[in-house]
Amino acid sequence: MADLDTLIHKRGQIKARLTRLKTAYQNFVQDNQLKTLEFVLNKTLPAWGQYNEIANEIELWDRDNVELHRKKTEEFETEFAKTVTHISTLINNGNAADMCEQRWTVLRNRYCTELRAMRSTPSGSGTTSTWQWIHCMGFLEKQISLRRTKGNIKPITSHPSTSAACSTLSPSWNTEVALPVGSDEEMGESQADRMVQQLEVLVERPEVPDQLRQNEVKTPSRKRQVGKDDGLTTAMSTAFTSLNEYVQDKRQPEDEDMMFGKSVGYSLQKIKCVKKKFKLKSAIMTLFAEVDY
Repeated sequence: MADLDTLIHKRGQIKARLTRLKTAYQNFVQDNQLKTLEFVLNKTLPAWGQYNEIANEIELWDRDNVELHRKKTEEFETEFAKTVTHISTLINNGNAADMCEQRWTVLRNRYCTELRAMRSTPSGSGTTSTWQWIHCMGFLEKQISLRRTKGNIKPITSHPSTSAACSTLSPSWNTEVALPVGSDEEMGESQADRMVQQLEVLVERPEVPDQLRQNEVKTPSRKRQVGKDDGLTTAMSTAFTSLNEYVQDKRQPEDEDMMFGKSVGYSLQKIKCVKKKFKLKSAIMTLFAEVDY
């Protein structure tokens, strides 16, 4: 009787044979591959009995983990039976409906992989796919849309009037541009982008003549900008003071406005980007500054 390490190694080799059989079945596309698939199946069939013999010896060696080894044996037998059944059906029935669907899935996935690689290659480099079915599957190119990532999303150009309004209302230190909605950002950051864009629409100014617009977008003087920054700082300080007074006075009843303010605060806590959080606060306080109390 071999030692435990040798038995476990042999068991792993048998599982590897099953993996190779599954790979040959999953990559099956052409009818002339049936003979190869049948040959691999015949070579793998004795693995069932070999695995059970080795599993029994392992249980005798490692009596403390018998349940664990039996569970692995059951998983192997289930996967083995499923794979052999599918391959036997394919060999006997040929182009059955479910087998054609399986072939189609293999071809489509391979074409998507090749298409993604070609689109990511710089134009004019001369790199092409070496897959033999690439031209046969070319009709799918217009039907497939690749997953959107940071690298392939085109930037969204904002409306001129919106940009002018935002440049007038935003402080000079706020130079970050909002990312496009739908990018693969974290949940908190994409929510902040959407909220900032909604606020930018709310503060949009009506259309004005070209001469006035040219004067509006001019960079304000340092003194004027400092005054605006001080006003914004004062407004934010007033808001925080009001919130502190409310927290200290616990006898004050909870009204709808305060509940909404708390919900806004909870949403701000979920935003991880400090710059976007500050930009959102600035936009909110700018709206408060324009309201007549």
